[in-house]
Amino acid sequence: MSVAVCAVPALPHLDPLLGGVRQWLAEANIPHHNLPDVRALLDNPSLMAQVQVAVGFGTMPMTAAVFDAAPRLHAVVSCVSGTDGFDVSAATARGILVANAATPDNQRDMAEAAVMLMLHLVHDLDGSRQAMRLGLPRPYPMPAQSLWGKTVGLVGWGRISAMTAELLRPWGVRILVHSRRENPGAVPDHVTITPLDRLMRESDVVCVLAGAQAGAPPIVTRAHLGLLKPSAFFLSLARGSTVDEAALTELLSQKRIAGAALDVCR
Repeated sequence: MSVAVCAVPALPHLDPLLGGVRQWLAEANIPHHNLPDVRALLDNPSLMAQVQVAVGFGTMPMTAAVFDAAPRLHAVVSCVSGTDGFDVSAATARGILVANAATPDNQRDMAEAAVMLMLHLVHDLDGSRQAMRLGLPRPYPMPAQSLWGKTVGLVGWGRISAMTAELLRPWGVRILVHSRRENPGAVPDHVTITPLDRLMRESDVVCVLAGAQAGAPPIVTRAHLGLLKPSAFFLSLARGSTVDEAALTELLSQKRIAGAALDVCR
């Protein structure tokens, strides 16, 4: 077996993850190439001809053209949860395995972050903190609200969304979910699967948790964003490519929604 381990110089904090992979490969006596970046693989025809597994991160451009140039490639692996650089459809069509390293800890952390940001926006923590720091009088009416009983829309239904829905139970919220899968499987009794248009129209809080797909257009388009209520809050913990960021910027600058929080931008 020939394995290419591709680092990302711009993200040195991720290198320890690859360090564990390198150590395991060495201990298992599996031939591997420690490369400074993915270009060192893609620009080397000899290596491309023999590589069987490419290991790195989800930003690696694993496209149909790359797969065709690597006839012995059996798998591409992301050491984190993201696989947005991987053309999963092209890989599947060629019998190439796509794997990632999503972990329960990561999923729980992201679900907690989603709930934290919802509460942050709804309770206007930034506004309250600024008012206290500047000694401003107490505003009336109070912009802070309660999450209790609101409608929360989750765009994407996977492990993180399911955990987010479970964490939201104590707030008695109504949860609408949009999934790109035709059959998302069983959902909890407090969750309703619905088309994206309805979710955007009816939700008080929208949270995007869907995975990104290489080369795919945004899941949440300008038209979808235009359906939000003026009182709605919009959050995205997904990759920047899943949302029409230019349209969201316009929406916020025109104060057509109550607020937004983004974990990742393009």
